[in-house]
Amino acid sequence: MATTPPTSRAVPLTCSGHTRPVVHLEFSPLQDDGSYVFISSCKDGNPMLRDWTGDWIGTFLGHKGAVWQAKLSHDTSRAVTASADFTAKVWDTFTGREVHSFAHEHIVRSVAVSPDGTHMLTGGNEKKLRLFDLRSPPSPPHLLSSSPSSDLAHSSTIRSILWDGAAGAITTGGEDRTIRWWDLRTLRPTGEVVLPADVQSMEFSCEGGVVAVAAGREALFLDAARRQVIKSHTLPHQPSSISLHPTLRDRFVVGSTADTWVRIYDFTTGQERECFKGHHGPVHAVDWSPDGEVCASGSEDGTIRLWQTFPGKAYGLWSGSVE
Repeated sequence: MATTPPTSRAVPLTCSGHTRPVVHLEFSPLQDDGSYVFISSCKDGNPMLRDWTGDWIGTFLGHKGAVWQAKLSHDTSRAVTASADFTAKVWDTFTGREVHSFAHEHIVRSVAVSPDGTHMLTGGNEKKLRLFDLRSPPSPPHLLSSSPSSDLAHSSTIRSILWDGAAGAITTGGEDRTIRWWDLRTLRPTGEVVLPADVQSMEFSCEGGVVAVAAGREALFLDAARRQVIKSHTLPHQPSSISLHPTLRDRFVVGSTADTWVRIYDFTTGQERECFKGHHGPVHAVDWSPDGEVCASGSEDGTIRLWQTFPGKAYGLWSGSVE
């Protein structure tokens, strides 16, 4: 009688070190040597940098409140962080030294850095979108506003800022159910999409070609160039974060605060393909590595877990043995 060959079970690598919930993760682009790094944001106020295997590189010390978001320049030489201590900071990733600190009037929830590391955008509870020139830090920031009569970019908290290096376009998402695109030359919006719910998570995928959005129970995917929704799925739970596979584009991963699981869904049908269990608290953050081999998840339990896209394959610290 024919038997079904054994399949490999997803066994994650666990990255410890944080002492409170991990709320955001971001992988760098692939570097010239084929490697990459990733940075984690945590309510303990100490963002951490790790290499492609998950090994700890360093911790950025200096914030006095939760760090809600951290981003890397394309060459990974600079990191920028957004914090509940009313500051956004710029860091040298080679030395771990704080390069600049910019005071705000309220919690900073989102941040973005230009690909060359010369400019930074911040947003948060003030509803303002600020553009800083890091080559001249004493200069006051420019404000990007939604109308000539207001200095606000959104009517509620700005949850996410994306900087498209190829197109030079800025995308923001807020708790006002709105995604906006911006022109840095005019400091004005060039378009917007109104969603059925507030933006919880928004990330670039496929080298910036697709914007993946979690809003309410919706998983939405927008063509970054045409600024149109190309696919949407209503999920059985509310996703806290979302990431589209960067090379295959046939699946997406989501976290959820309703349970402790990491789920993979089919991009075309919206059907659940896999469910990874291992965290001991709600999953706040997910992201795929730039080569698509690894998915990272960050949880209320203070850990980061790395999951293979193809369990059983030799990659990084995985030996390739079948579990």
